[in-house]
Amino acid sequence: MISSSSAQAYSALSSSTNSAEVQRKNEKKQPVQDRLVFFVDVKGAVLHSQVVRMTSGEIIQSAINRAGGANADADLNQLNLAAAVVAGQVIYVPKKGEEIPEQFAASSVNSNASASAGSLEVNARNSSDAKIDLNQADAGRLQAISGIGEKKADDIIKYRDEHGRFKTVEDLKNVAGFGDKTVEKLKDYVTVQ
Repeated sequence: MISSSSAQAYSALSSSTNSAEVQRKNEKKQPVQDRLVFFVDVKGAVLHSQVVRMTSGEIIQSAINRAGGANADADLNQLNLAAAVVAGQVIYVPKKGEEIPEQFAASSVNSNASASAGSLEVNARNSSDAKIDLNQADAGRLQAISGIGEKKADDIIKYRDEHGRFKTVEDLKNVAGFGDKTVEKLKDYVTVQ
C-alpha cells in the first residue's frame, strides 16, 4: 500500500518531469527567427573537413562535432573550444605536434566572444552585431556589406594579397576607392582579427 505522502511526492515528481519535458518540446518548436543561421569551414584533423551550418550562440566544439568530431591525433589544446563561432570563420584543428597555419590562426584560436556569430546576408536587421573579418572574408562575404560591390571586394582582396593582413579597419583607406567617409560608414560592419 502507498502512503498518501508517497503518492503526493510521486505526483509532484511526475508533474515536474512532465512540465520539464513540455518546456523542452516548446523550446524546440520556437521559431528560429531570433537565431541567425550561417556557415563555418572546419578543416584539419577532423573526420570530415567541410562547411557546416551553425546558429548564433554556438561554439567551436559544436562546429567540430558537426564535422564528424576530432581525429585521434588532433591537438584540441590549441583551440578555445568554448569560443563563439562567427559567420564565415575557418576553424582549423591541428594534429599533435603541428602548429595552426598562419592563415587560420586568428580564426581558429579566436577567443573574442564579443565577435558576434551573425551573418549580414542572413539577417540584415542584426547587421550592427555581425561584423565581417577583412582578413578572412571572400568576395561574396564582402559584397554582402552595403556599399561594397564586386570591384571594391576584389580591390580589398587584391590589397590583402599584396600587402598582407589588415592590422586595423583604418587600413582600408590604403585601398583604392576607400576614403575617410566610406571607412567611417563601414566600421559598424567590418572587423580585423
